[in-house]
Amino acid sequence: MKTRFFRTLFLTFLLPLLVSGTAWGAMGEITEFSFRSAQEDLLGMEESSEPDGKPDVHLSVSIKGIGAITDVSLKAVDGVREWDTVAGNEKWGIVVKDATGKTISTGSGMPIVPFLGFATLNLYVSDDGTAFSLTREYEVSVKFIDGSTATAKAEIKGIPEMFTPETQVQETGTDAMKAFLYGIRPADVAGKSEAIVADGLDDAHFRVSFSTISVIDQITIRNIDGANAMWDTIPGNGVWGIAVFMNDSLKNRPDGSVRFAVEGDTVMDLLVADNGAVAGGKTRFEVIIRFIDGTILRETASTEASSAQPSSEEGFLSAFLFPPSSGDFVGRSESPGGDGKPDWKVSARISARGTIISLIIRGLDGAPGEWDTLPGNGKPLAAVTDNTGKILNSPQGSVSIPVEGTMEMNLWLADDGSLSTIANRYRIIAVFSDGRTFERTIDRGTEDPSSEKQQSKAETIQISNSVKAFYMGKGPRNILGKGEPADIRSGLDANPDAHIRLRLLSLEGIIRSITIESLDGKGGDWDTIPGNGIWHIAVTENPTGPVISKTDGSITKSVSGNTDLHLWLADNGKLSANPSNYRVIVRFTDGRALAQNLF
Repeated sequence: MKTRFFRTLFLTFLLPLLVSGTAWGAMGEITEFSFRSAQEDLLGMEESSEPDGKPDVHLSVSIKGIGAITDVSLKAVDGVREWDTVAGNEKWGIVVKDATGKTISTGSGMPIVPFLGFATLNLYVSDDGTAFSLTREYEVSVKFIDGSTATAKAEIKGIPEMFTPETQVQETGTDAMKAFLYGIRPADVAGKSEAIVADGLDDAHFRVSFSTISVIDQITIRNIDGANAMWDTIPGNGVWGIAVFMNDSLKNRPDGSVRFAVEGDTVMDLLVADNGAVAGGKTRFEVIIRFIDGTILRETASTEASSAQPSSEEGFLSAFLFPPSSGDFVGRSESPGGDGKPDWKVSARISARGTIISLIIRGLDGAPGEWDTLPGNGKPLAAVTDNTGKILNSPQGSVSIPVEGTMEMNLWLADDGSLSTIANRYRIIAVFSDGRTFERTIDRGTEDPSSEKQQSKAETIQISNSVKAFYMGKGPRNILGKGEPADIRSGLDANPDAHIRLRLLSLEGIIRSITIESLDGKGGDWDTIPGNGIWHIAVTENPTGPVISKTDGSITKSVSGNTDLHLWLADNGKLSANPSNYRVIVRFTDGRALAQNLF
């Protein structure tokens, strides 16, 4: 009521004085004119007052003085386009709102808008790409009731992706890029601004995958229907930013922009602050990537079940890099075939359903080296074998590997000189035929006995009730002799072996070694690690079954649920005399070391 009263008072008593212009001069000056965002859709092209499904450009004008506003207009200084509030002319339309968000313009112009001291106007204009696709200077004009006019100019950076000008698109199509929307995820990196700063709310997660060699210059995400939304990496235009991750590394500059190289198969995760459009679930989005050479990739983000975010039960469960020991499957070419030198091995375990069509090993944080299964791209081959040692590559090096549940595989790499550098880190990437991509940073394992022994001193050994070990006495089998011969079948003596029954309860993983360790350090040790001077352990799956240890004494055994194993070792006279002075340690490829005392 008070507002209405003072407005009436203003019009009744002050307005005639202002119109006369006897003592006031110019009614107002523009103190600020700037671009705000491109989020809302209030009007269509030309003079249409109907929303057209595309976000409008939002500009803000601040005015200082005492007077009344009668009209607002906008133009590009170079003359390519003009906008105003009057219908029926050659100019496109403007929607004008006050500082509270109330629309004050009408289809036939603007009413008299009085102001005392300060006023803020929000202008919304549409475009077809003619004006706002390029960086231009714009001029706003505010006309007052006494006939005076205040003007201001501002340079506004172009937003080409908002308008889809067909003449600028050089590459499109669903085969060029895959894009997925995973919804709101438990991560907070981006906020409701251009800066990549967390805002305390979970972000929306998009993922794109493509293969090209170029430099990324800009990324944009925008709605193509439903609620209006737009994010990009263009600094200074007011559009909310995109946090861009590749190989778990944030690629944005401090101002939110991006410019980085991609080489071949590329997967990027894009995190944005949701304005409600993603959470609402009724809006489709398009991801647009612009490269430095002008090429553009664009694709509508899929939300199909087949492209859903990997659950905790999907993806790589483990991945370890081991130095050369045995196995020569590849050289430094793209074709299968050894070069006379043992290969480095990546031992991986993946859980998924689908068909793997490519595997990549790639250096992280600037580490050199890349191996893959893609023929013809100049990268050295990664040979792939299953857990039986069968080669899964085609004669050209490519793969098509069906996965139904959990699968173990080994990737064999010819060293380029970088793999032995401990500081170098690598990532394994699996691409499926439906576009899903699973990734994992590779941990360094070792098959070097001295390193294994040194690591075991620093590792955390956890006493676990999931491990049960029972001393069963001596015999009836005699598999091993004393010591650690290069071949466990050598040096057999005449004495029956000590027998330990090992039970693993509800455990999942891949066993990489088993150790029988003296608790006081004086009773002697046994293990399945070859070449370290510690006596061998032979492993069977039942009391009378075959030995599953390799001839060098090592073992790699996948377990799931409840598992029984039988351990056989040459007695040194101390074990049988006091079994309770020993414990068994089971080490897994994921780094777990679980232990329990002998019963």
